[in-house]
Amino acid sequence: MLASSYDYIVINDEVENAVDKIIAIIRAEHAKCDRALEGYYKLMEE
Repeated sequence: MLASSYDYIVINDEVENAVDKIIAIIRAEHAKCDRALEGYYKLMEE
């Protein structure tokens, strides 16, 4: 099954639930350490 190749799976059973899950995924991706560290280092330089 190819589903195991993906990081996230969103089942579009109810639109509101799917939207909530997608928003949560976006927030999680923005908070990943490798992405957040760049902003953190910029703040520390100021």
